[in-house]
Amino acid sequence: MSIEISPKSFFEQPSVADMRLIACPGAEELTGLIDKHLVRWAKAAGIEKDTFIISCDCPRFQSGDAKGLVKESVRGDDIFIVVDPGNYSVTYKLFNYENHMSPDDHFANLKRLIQAVAGKAIAGVSTAASGVEYVPLGRYYIPADGVDNLAYGWEITGYDQMASLTEQYTPQIEFPATPDAMLTDLCAQSGLTPATVTFPDMTIESVFEGTIRQQLGWLAGLCGQSAHFDRDGNLVFKWYAKTTFQVSRDQQYMSGLTRTADDLYTVSSLTTGTEDEPITSGTGLGITSTNPYMNQAVADLIQPEVEISFQPCDVKWRCDPSVEVGDVIQVEGDTGEWLDVCVMEQEIHLYGGLSSTMHSYAPQDADYAMESPTEQRIKRAYEGLTKAMQNATQKIIGAKGGYYELTLDDQGFPIGWTLRDTPTITPNTRMWIMSTGGLGFSKDGGNTISGVALTMDGEINANVITAGQMSAERVTVNGQTLSDFIDASIDDDGHPVLRIGSSASEIVLKEYNDKIGFYDTSGTLLAYWNNNSFELVELSKFRLGPMGIVVQPNGSVSFVGVN
Repeated sequence: MSIEISPKSFFEQPSVADMRLIACPGAEELTGLIDKHLVRWAKAAGIEKDTFIISCDCPRFQSGDAKGLVKESVRGDDIFIVVDPGNYSVTYKLFNYENHMSPDDHFANLKRLIQAVAGKAIAGVSTAASGVEYVPLGRYYIPADGVDNLAYGWEITGYDQMASLTEQYTPQIEFPATPDAMLTDLCAQSGLTPATVTFPDMTIESVFEGTIRQQLGWLAGLCGQSAHFDRDGNLVFKWYAKTTFQVSRDQQYMSGLTRTADDLYTVSSLTTGTEDEPITSGTGLGITSTNPYMNQAVADLIQPEVEISFQPCDVKWRCDPSVEVGDVIQVEGDTGEWLDVCVMEQEIHLYGGLSSTMHSYAPQDADYAMESPTEQRIKRAYEGLTKAMQNATQKIIGAKGGYYELTLDDQGFPIGWTLRDTPTITPNTRMWIMSTGGLGFSKDGGNTISGVALTMDGEINANVITAGQMSAERVTVNGQTLSDFIDASIDDDGHPVLRIGSSASEIVLKEYNDKIGFYDTSGTLLAYWNNNSFELVELSKFRLGPMGIVVQPNGSVSFVGVN
């Protein structure tokens, strides 16, 4: 028994998301046939679709390692991956030797593309016990412009889910509320699973204006922790935790440990709350962060939990992906001592092999200054203005047509902007500059204004003006009004008239519909050219060289000599 499905019913049936196709290396031809069939069906169903295929690649490194690369965003799509494991004709080079792909190789590419589609980065590390151990590095989302094909390879920019939580929080619960209820509400609105956490026994009286991301950070701060997404893409609240992991000298590169402070940094105090109502607990060096939901009792409760001592430094070493931000590890110093190091930032480099640079920073008060509610509102307004200007700029020049930057005064308020063709200003940068003085164009990075300028006084300076239509009441040339010498009008019969000559002259030239004529100040036609003749109307004498032609009252013509 067979059931026929029409194109319309196929695309109208319930689906999770829009369907897309990915072809593993070696399955491009088969995927192309499937795509043609789907495109034909889509058009029959009234859907305009050129292709369902998403471009991808599985490049290999000289070491033999490979990666899956999806060159478009697949967020929100239903993905079908096509693989041909029996296609032995597909080859790849390893150490300049050409190898034919086996079914295992095809299956490995399939897994790489599945991992790429899922947005989950995984690193493999060789171990003596099991050969290769794979460690997840997190779940990331790649924007449409996040993949760049560079001369030396591909550069991919991805963000975890924290980057998307920028919407202002609108509570769906009543306040006063507990932190647990607020966390549940935040996660429900964001499609997140709440972090496993034990909050202090407290009540939040009213919501403080902020984004969902800010709210999660403030709630985590009530526990003496910070909010982030773990290796598996789950929301967690966490503070720096000691581990047994050690980085010995032989795992470090030459001069791999660089101290950024002479002494250990010990966190023994906490300053929080807001600028208007600061809250301090403990003494000595510490950390400062804004938290409008904090009270003194909670600050005193969590302050001992955040106490920690570590060495500020940078560490360049051979890398182990199992180390993550938030770990406190031990690093061997150049004199053999073992130093506690907080992993606050980690750069993992993959160039045929793994390496890493870890950063452990000493907090600076200037870097963690608190903000008052007013300052936060000003900051949001400024960010909104910047975003609006950027959106307007993109509509004018295209998403990749230039670089926009606001100009700020000493207090951080916008006083102008620049729109340029280079990321940074160079002597050859072409740019528009807007300030309180006006709008101008520069060809030399803003050193001089050239081409065109519009001042705040309403003056326009330009080398060339091209316009489809211009309208003006007065145009001056060298201090003289142009309308006194050239005038265009329509006569009573609807004929266009062009006058050339000073309005104060006794005789002017007019292009009048079907003739070019000479007129006196009273508007009397004296003589004219039409399409095939020159005629004298009111002239008493016509001179041709030394000879004059004079019309007599009786209508006769006399020829006389003229000096």
